[in-house]
Amino acid sequence: MISYAWTETQDLAYEVAEQLKNENIPIWMDIRNGLGGHINDGMAEAVENSAAVCFFMTPKYQSSKSCRKELEYAEKLEIPLIPCRCRVDFKPSGWLGIISAGLLWYDFRDLSDKPVNNTMNKLIKYIQMNIFKTTPTVFPDLEGRTSPIIFRNRHQFRTIEKQSITNQDETTFSKMNQLNNEISSSSLK
Repeated sequence: MISYAWTETQDLAYEVAEQLKNENIPIWMDIRNGLGGHINDGMAEAVENSAAVCFFMTPKYQSSKSCRKELEYAEKLEIPLIPCRCRVDFKPSGWLGIISAGLLWYDFRDLSDKPVNNTMNKLIKYIQMNIFKTTPTVFPDLEGRTSPIIFRNRHQFRTIEKQSITNQDETTFSKMNQLNNEISSSSLK
C-alpha cells in the first residue's frame, strides 16, 4: 500500500508505485484503486489487505488526519511500515516521529544528488526479500532434468521455466540467499 499526502508527494508516490508494479510487486494506491463509498471503509480495507505500507513523510502527511489514521491502523495490525523521506527540510516529530523511529527509511529527499533508481533499487530489494520473502529455490527432478525455479512467498506463487541451470546461475542464487541473510541479520540489530 502507498500512503502519501495528495498535495505534496502524489507524483513521487505514483512513480514509486509504478516501479514497484513493474517489478511484479502488488500495490494499492488510492488514485489507482479508489476508496469505494466511504473513505474510512476504503482506507481500512486497503490497510487490512496490505503486506506492507510504504508511506511518504512530509509536513502535510504529518498534519493529515487521514494519513495518521491509516498509519496507526497499520501499526495496530502489525503490518510492516516502510517510511520514505521526501523533503530535506523535514524531520518527522510527534505521532509520525514515534511511528517511524527505528525503522529503515528510504531517502527520496534530494533527488538532484541521488538518482531515484538507487533508492528504488534498495526499496525493491527490501520489499522482495523482507516483505514477500522471495527467494529462488531450484528443485532437481527425478529424470535428471532441471525443474522450474519456484519463487515462494505468502502472497504469490510464481514459476519461471528454465531449460538448464548453469554454474553461474547457481552462484547467483547462492549470492542472493547470502544477501538475504545479511539483510535479515542487519535489520535485527
